[in-house]
Amino acid sequence: MTLRPETVGAVIVGGGILGLSAAWHLTRSHTGMSHAGMRVLVLERNGLTTAATAQAAARSGKTSG
Repeated sequence: MTLRPETVGAVIVGGGILGLSAAWHLTRSHTGMSHAGMRVLVLERNGLTTAATAQAAARSGKTSG
């Protein structure tokens, strides 16, 4: 399925942990929430989870000194 920005409820730029988390929460069906079941388009330059988030996670276990 191809989604165009004008056919979705939200467009998120960035497919890292924050962008994907926001998209996931917007698509969940919670009773009484105005965004329940929203169609979301996530835009990412390369592939999902390949940029800053993935690089920062790879370094999180390192310590200096």
